Amino acid sequence: MQDTHRIQETYPQEGIDSKAYLLCFLRRIPYMLLIGLTGAIIGSGLYLLIAAINNRTTVYMQETEYYIDFAPGRIDAKDYYNAFTWNDVMGTDLIMDTMMEVLGDTYSRESVKEMITADILSDVRYLTITVQGEDEKEVEAVSNAVQEALTALGSREDLFDSITLIEDNGVKPAPRPYFTWRAAFLGFLIAVCIEIFRFSICFGIEDTFYTKKQIRQRLNIPVLGLWYQLDNHHDGEEELQTSLAVQSVMNQDVIFADIIKGNYAEQFYEQYTSIFSSKENGSLQTISYPIIKQEEYDKLENANVILVIPFGVPCANQAEDIVCELQRRNCHIAGAVLTNCNYKWVKAYYNKFSTVRGK
Repeated sequence: MQDTHRIQETYPQEGIDSKAYLLCFLRRIPYMLLIGLTGAIIGSGLYLLIAAINNRTTVYMQETEYYIDFAPGRIDAKDYYNAFTWNDVMGTDLIMDTMMEVLGDTYSRESVKEMITADILSDVRYLTITVQGEDEKEVEAVSNAVQEALTALGSREDLFDSITLIEDNGVKPAPRPYFTWRAAFLGFLIAVCIEIFRFSICFGIEDTFYTKKQIRQRLNIPVLGLWYQLDNHHDGEEELQTSLAVQSVMNQDVIFADIIKGNYAEQFYEQYTSIFSSKENGSLQTISYPIIKQEEYDKLENANVILVIPFGVPCANQAEDIVCELQRRNCHIAGAVLTNCNYKWVKAYYNKFSTVRGK
């Protein structure tokens, strides 16, 4: 009796076939792009939903620009009062004391500070003040108080000759920034990365046969050849070689056996017999999955069993179990045929059939 563990002992598992991985990856790129498009739609949709929730309240703003006339000879003041310091200055007593006197007790000091933003866009002599809030009248009142405070600061401090309002854009709703395209791109990127990760994990643990070498390595049985899908356009050379290999084991009855549901054995039988229609030394039969049935034992033990393995269909673990069971019962496995192969995939993998047919 044959050792049922011979498959694993004789052919230890190797690493991932990088070439097969790359070809399978390339075949899935359209699907990955579709997944990415779905992620983009979901990402942009979620962003718009969150933006709509966050922007339910209208925010008003008033932007004013002031001209700062520095005192003659006080060049150091231009270095001190710049884009980095004006925001701090606006929150000091120099400004806030005057503003709170104008606004009165109905306003809190902290809330007023949060409403004000100061910017020096280029020239340190031009100061832009932006006041934002949810109440239109409050925004206008705070902006007027800022004008009073800055004018008083320009008159009071010896660093300045004056600080003068030169432009007032009035109170208007603040523009709402939308980053829909960024959200869509981020959703696309996340979805594609997740799909690549999922594909890599699945390929590493997948029990699928893509090449003859994988069958020999995992099942430790001869591989008689491969057979292409019917709709693939090719010269038929590979099918002829496979048919000749099958013909070579026709010294007794031959059984094409499925290792998975799908009637692959019957399909292969029909295609094979279209090339070799008559057999002198034996007969042909097919056994559909599951092949390990009590009524089939006699047939299996007295024939050359050829396992029909579909290309790219998860079945390797099942194939191992069937081979081990057949070996345990001393059935003769003449070999395997890899069927329903994709011609372009195989051609890309082997480059030229004539030089690497045995791989």
